[in-house]
Amino acid sequence: MSLGASTSDLWVTVRSADISFFKMAGAFPDISVRVLQRSVIWWIWKTENKCAAAIHSQLLAVFGQDTYSVQSVRTWLRSFHGGCDRIHDLARSGRPVDVRTQENIEAVVEAVQADRRQTVDQIALRVNLSHTSVQRIIRGDLQYRKKAAKLVPHVLSDHNRRTRVSLAQDALDWIRDEPGLMRKVITGDESYIHIYMEETKERSREWLDKNEDRPQKAVRGWGTKYSKCMLVLFFDFQGVVYRQFVRGQMITGEVYLGILDNLLQAIQYRHTRLWRSGLFVLHQDNASAHTCDDVQRWLGCRYIRILDHPSLQS
Repeated sequence: MSLGASTSDLWVTVRSADISFFKMAGAFPDISVRVLQRSVIWWIWKTENKCAAAIHSQLLAVFGQDTYSVQSVRTWLRSFHGGCDRIHDLARSGRPVDVRTQENIEAVVEAVQADRRQTVDQIALRVNLSHTSVQRIIRGDLQYRKKAAKLVPHVLSDHNRRTRVSLAQDALDWIRDEPGLMRKVITGDESYIHIYMEETKERSREWLDKNEDRPQKAVRGWGTKYSKCMLVLFFDFQGVVYRQFVRGQMITGEVYLGILDNLLQAIQYRHTRLWRSGLFVLHQDNASAHTCDDVQRWLGCRYIRILDHPSLQS
C-alpha cells in the first residue's frame, strides 16, 4: 500500500485527532498495528521532522510493548528519506512448497530399490530433487539407514550348509563310537605371515654432532623390512605339535609331502604320547595340495585317518 489516495481517510484522521486515536479498537480494523505505527512515523517525520528517538518516545506512550524499536524507527525514516512511499509489507511467496509428497517418496523408494548402493546425490539426480529433500525422505519418511555388509569368512550356499550338517553329524557319531578321538586329532593349516624388523631405520635415528659419523645397525630377520612367508602349523588339544616356515615357494603336493614327513618325525621324537596312543587323526582343509593323489596315497599307505572337512564349493 502506497501513501496515496487509498489511505486519505487515514491521513485526515491523523491531522484531526490525537495520536492515541490509532490505538482505539475498531478505528481501522483492516490495518495492523505495525502499519499504523509506520503511518504515524511517516506523518510525524513529514510534518514535524523529528528524529528517530523523539518519534519512538511518542509511539511508546501510545503502543506500549507493541512499539517498534528505535532501530526499526530509524530504518523506516531512512526509507522515507530515500523516497519510499510504502507502509505495507511487500507480498511474500509464503511457505515453501513441500516436496515430500507421496509421489516423490514413491520415486525415491523405486530409485533405492533399483540400486541400494547409490549415494544420496545419485538418487537426487535420478528423481530430480535436491540433496536435502532426498535425505529427509530417506531418513525421515522411509526410516532407511545405509549399512555396510557384514564381513563373514564365506557366504555358504544351501548345499554347503547341508554338507556341513552331515559332516558334523558323522563326526559326532565317530566321537560316540570312539570316546578318546578328540585327543588324537591333529589339525593342520597354513597362513601367510609378516616378520617385522625389531627396529626400523627411521626409529634408529639419533641426534649427533655434525662431525660425528652415523652409527651402524645390523640387519636382522631375513634381510627385508617386511618379510612374508607361509606358516604351516599343526596342533592338537594341548597346543602346537609342529610348525614350519615356507618362504619363496607355493605349497604344492610335493612340498606338502615333505611337511608331512617332518610332522611324523616330530610326533615320533617330540610327542611320544601321540605316537604311543595309536593312529592319530589328521584334520585339514580341502586345499588342492591336501587332496591331490600323491598326498592321499601317502596317507593311505601309513593308515592315517582323516577327519573330513566341509568344502566351500557349491
